[in-house]
Amino acid sequence: MSQLRLYSGPELTSDRTSAFAAEETPDVISFEAVVDRLVNQSADNPTLRARELHRNRRCRHCGSAAVEPVVLADGVRDGSGELIPGTATLVGFHCGRCSAEWPVWNQ
Repeated sequence: MSQLRLYSGPELTSDRTSAFAAEETPDVISFEAVVDRLVNQSADNPTLRARELHRNRRCRHCGSAAVEPVVLADGVRDGSGELIPGTATLVGFHCGRCSAEWPVWNQ
């Protein structure tokens, strides 16, 4: 698992000498909990994704059906390097008729 090592520098006492003991080891923060949380969020439930796509199938401004989803480039790629549909994070929608854009509101 990846780890991030942080160094804030030696603590200085009132006489400007280092209070950092040489035998002390730096704190190591594990990313395991953070990565698990991010993986669970990025692996959107297909049902919730389908609901958002259905809920936003028409433009909120002009009523046109020419709405395209706006996604991040963080999806899973196949062997040829192309994004696998439905794996990228859905962040909003764009109307092809009036060029309006709006974000996804998870409800």
